[in-house]
Amino acid sequence: MATRTFTITQSGATRTFTVSSGVGPAGSGGGGDALVADPLSQFAATTSAQLAGVLTDETGTGSAVFATSPTLTSPVLNTGVSGTAILDEDDLASDSDTQLATQQSIKAYVDDAIKAVTITAKVNEAGGITKGQVVFISGATGGFPQVSLADNTDFAKSDVLAVATETKTNGQNVAITIAGLVANIDTSAYTEGAVLYLGTSGNITETHPTGIYAVERIGHAVKINASTGSILVELDGLTVINDHDGIMRHQIVNQNAGTSASAAYTIVNDAAYRSSLSMVGSNYAVVAGISNSLIIYNEGYNKTVNAVDGNYGFEWWTDETDSHNLTSTSKMSLTADGELHTLCQTIDHTATEADDHALEIDCDAAGFGDVKAIDVAYDTGAITTGQDESIILVNIDESAATGGDVTALEVLATEGSANINGMLTGVGVNPIEQLSGVFVDMDSALVNATDRLTDFTTAGSDVQMFVADDDTVTIGSSAKFEEIEFLLAITANLSIRPDFEFSTGSGTWTTFTPVDGTNGMRNTGVIAWLDGDIPTWAVGTGSEYLIRITRQRNTLSTPPTESKVQIAAATEYKWDKDGDLIVNTVTATGNVDSANTGANAPVSTAQEAAIEAEAQALNVKTQYGATGDGVTDDTAAIQAAITAALAADRSVFIPAGDYKLTDELDVPSGSIILGESWVGTTLTQTGTNKHVFHMTSDGPRYGFTHIEDLWLVGPGMGATTGYGLFGDGDPNGLNNCTFRKIRSTGFNKGGYFDTVDNSVFEQCNWGNSGNTNNVGLHITGNSNAVSIISNTCFSTTLGLQISSGNAIGIRGFEMGGGGQTGEILIDGAAQVAIRDFNAEWWPVGDSVDNIAIDARHAQASVVIENAHIRYGATGVSGYSLALSTGQVVLKNCSLSATYSEGGKDSAIRQTSSINSLLVAENCSSVCVNIYNTGGTFKARTRVGLFPAEPEASGLSASENHRGRFIFRTLLDSVSSDDTLSIAIRIAAGTYAWVNLLDYYVDKLAGGGGSPAFLTAQNTFTGQRQTLQHSGYPAWAIRTGADAGGASRAVFGITTANNFGLTGANAGDTYISAKSGGDLVFGSNTGTTGQTSRFRIKDDGVLSFDTQPTTYADDSAATTGGLVTGDIYKTSTGQLMVVL
Repeated sequence: MATRTFTITQSGATRTFTVSSGVGPAGSGGGGDALVADPLSQFAATTSAQLAGVLTDETGTGSAVFATSPTLTSPVLNTGVSGTAILDEDDLASDSDTQLATQQSIKAYVDDAIKAVTITAKVNEAGGITKGQVVFISGATGGFPQVSLADNTDFAKSDVLAVATETKTNGQNVAITIAGLVANIDTSAYTEGAVLYLGTSGNITETHPTGIYAVERIGHAVKINASTGSILVELDGLTVINDHDGIMRHQIVNQNAGTSASAAYTIVNDAAYRSSLSMVGSNYAVVAGISNSLIIYNEGYNKTVNAVDGNYGFEWWTDETDSHNLTSTSKMSLTADGELHTLCQTIDHTATEADDHALEIDCDAAGFGDVKAIDVAYDTGAITTGQDESIILVNIDESAATGGDVTALEVLATEGSANINGMLTGVGVNPIEQLSGVFVDMDSALVNATDRLTDFTTAGSDVQMFVADDDTVTIGSSAKFEEIEFLLAITANLSIRPDFEFSTGSGTWTTFTPVDGTNGMRNTGVIAWLDGDIPTWAVGTGSEYLIRITRQRNTLSTPPTESKVQIAAATEYKWDKDGDLIVNTVTATGNVDSANTGANAPVSTAQEAAIEAEAQALNVKTQYGATGDGVTDDTAAIQAAITAALAADRSVFIPAGDYKLTDELDVPSGSIILGESWVGTTLTQTGTNKHVFHMTSDGPRYGFTHIEDLWLVGPGMGATTGYGLFGDGDPNGLNNCTFRKIRSTGFNKGGYFDTVDNSVFEQCNWGNSGNTNNVGLHITGNSNAVSIISNTCFSTTLGLQISSGNAIGIRGFEMGGGGQTGEILIDGAAQVAIRDFNAEWWPVGDSVDNIAIDARHAQASVVIENAHIRYGATGVSGYSLALSTGQVVLKNCSLSATYSEGGKDSAIRQTSSINSLLVAENCSSVCVNIYNTGGTFKARTRVGLFPAEPEASGLSASENHRGRFIFRTLLDSVSSDDTLSIAIRIAAGTYAWVNLLDYYVDKLAGGGGSPAFLTAQNTFTGQRQTLQHSGYPAWAIRTGADAGGASRAVFGITTANNFGLTGANAGDTYISAKSGGDLVFGSNTGTTGQTSRFRIKDDGVLSFDTQPTTYADDSAATTGGLVTGDIYKTSTGQLMVVL
């Protein structure tokens, strides 16, 4: 292909054309040669439209365009341009890479730009960022910092970077202003010229942050407008924020070493008063001796106050190793309550006036949140089972109190709109743990190895304990207990540093850590633990559960002295961390919300079933028309509610009121009847000889009846058969019933139950109808496992009558009033345990015996523990305990019968001819009488034990009337005003076996020469008796019935007046025959009698009724079987002693 090149010069312009053979002009697409280097001016004038006809790749209209996106080199545009490619935006908000900005918009943008320092960042906020919001750096990506919304409540988001100057979504580029003017934003919430601070969620506020919120100053409000407002960004981080595992430093460094050089923070107030925190230089000489010191300087305008926010104090440390870190040693501390400490201190305060305080904290929260008057930070450490800790232990000594109220934590509040909580607990915290019980005597108490049980259980005994290092006190009980109460007469001057142990077997111990309310015996208090803390507790020596306390302090100038020590076996109640309650009784005076179910149900334990029942109860007033006005007959309405409730498996609620009944209410098994309170809800039975509730075993459950908080009132005088509660268990029995807070008065029997099992009578009160055969509560039939807890009974003939049953438990029972025949009568084959029983009563003018506890059935077995019985009367006979037969065990009891003119008063009296067993341990009674004649004693005769009395017809000695009596650690005393007062009397015709162990008798009788013991036919043994007698024989066994002494014989120890014995000295042991009688020494020849061996006659002559064997000499006597000291006679009648 040939190519030719032409160069043409015209008017100073040069054009070059290249022509190739075979083709036309370049770009024509036709054949032949083409002119490509010379302008088209050679051709005739051609329009764009004409030229378009020969072009094949034109675009657009009008002028020819030779490319889709042509490149214009140095174009000259002589007129204005417009169109969608030209944008007029002052803030260049579109951020387009395909459009052009106008001169005006560029100028406006540049003008704004020179007013502020702006950078570009990436949005890292899910909801995007709005113009005018505050951002912080949250990361980096693609060479750009990432920014998110700042927040002054979160230090991680409080390190402010800038203010957004445009609105962008997540991931977009956004312009942010570090300093300068940000315009066209909403500033309507600010005050012109106000200082602006970082708020929450990227917002700006002119309110200075409070509390611990970060203080970040953003700048000032310049123009106030809802759309065209502006602010001047002047970032000033007043809170220094960093994330550094070490000491984060904010430093002021002065490198000058001059004599005045120092580095300081200076604080100036509104009056230009200054204070400073300075570190002076190494050559500082303005004040001598303080170079390189830290100086807190107050120019002296007012006081210098050191304050710590919260319940913390100040500490002074020394860097002993000069390591310049915090591994220093604390030398002194100033606590928040103003005490200066080097060791742990206490506040010892004795009030001098009413409303005095040992510690008072006056805290004004001043409207701030999260303000505490006391803040305790507590670290348990690695505690394990058996270790108890208390954050705050309040130990209250109320031993001297006779009344009043003491509140360990009392919260009072005025009117206001805040929600005041007495206590708030967080997740995983049990709000309440309660130990319920009463303090009673323990079974054993040792100080080292010495028995101190009597001293510990007697107030004022004052025994010193823990005298030397490693001294011990050991407390024991046959049953487990959870608390030991120490009432101290003298407190230790320092803690004894006690070591606590529990028995794990005979002679084996394990250490544990209870809560010590005695503070190491420095104050009266209680030592407490939970049974679950010591799961391996087992009986130790003596078959008792033992707790041993050992002194560990070497030196103690004042050891503690006890006044009284007792224990408590506690029942645990609690409100646990899951909201579950373990309670005894719940009384709801309003509605109980039971809407929640499942895991959030308010009732979740069996003991709280009564709450659920009441919440779903049928109301006898609002639903069944009962009036409770005391006039309208409400029998039918209440009966309808009971019937409907059982069918619907719901309970019956009887609100406060007086409900008149004319007939008894039938209560099938499974019924639940709840009153509002036993003083507010009264059911008055006006029908003749009608019961209030007649309970049967009919129904699906054979029991499970629950009645609570009601006062049942009968007709009073004239009631012969009506009962407040009648439990007819035949034939199936009433099982698992509960009767709580029932008051039943004015009936023949407050409650009568025939065959009741596994049931509870708790906090009930049984009153009197005025009839001579009135009974408070009568249990009979085949009844088993019945618990009678904290009941009271006053002015009844019989408080409790147990005619049959097994495992009948009576605890916390109290009686008093004008009883006639007794308080607790056990007249059937029953096994009964009576504990914590109190009875005091004074019948007047009754013609029959008055008995506190009458155990008269041959198969009765009775255990009486912690009983106090006091009987007093005039002209009648009475006993604290009448023992007809069976077995009775007394433990820790006090029994007495006061003086009765002409009566037969005994603390304990046996009244039947059948064998009986009485075991008394740790008891106190007034006199003991073993008596079986039908007659009465002479005037003003009183005895403590009075067993083996025959019936009215009399009893002969040949009938072998017997009783068995064992007394252990028994304290008896006899009144000083009786003419014939005897500690123990065993009358003729009585075969009584009496064993005395550790027995003390205080015999202080008046005139008449009454011995401490008076006995006839009996077996009488004694060990370690201590007998005190003022003026007469301290220990005597006397036979004979007369008071004058002419026909009586006595064995005793003489006192100061020698009992009238000529030649006798004080303290001599003597045997005295009756007047005119011989003192005979014999041997027992069998069960039928004795044989006299020798005697001392009334005139002093020694006479042998059985002659000694005759021997020639000592040798022959020894050969005949005699030993040294034996007596024989010679053939001449001489008496000889074998030597």
